[in-house]
Amino acid sequence: MKLLTLIEENFQKIFTNLDKITKDFAANLAVVYEHFFNYLPQFMGNSLKGIGLIFELSDPKLAEMYDLGVELGYFY
Repeated sequence: MKLLTLIEENFQKIFTNLDKITKDFAANLAVVYEHFFNYLPQFMGNSLKGIGLIFELSDPKLAEMYDLGVELGYFY
């Protein structure tokens, strides 16, 4: 349950910290990308760890899934 909370918190950080939203679509898109990429590594790590929990992987494998997600987040 904690993992789902972390994923939800990351979405909340992305979409509630958008205090710079205006009527200019291009500027808004830049703001969304800025916030999204700040939280992408943690989001990817938590998401892959969540998939590992669903498939009942062992603790070392869960850690590996989390690390892989963080690496993927930094890669993109």
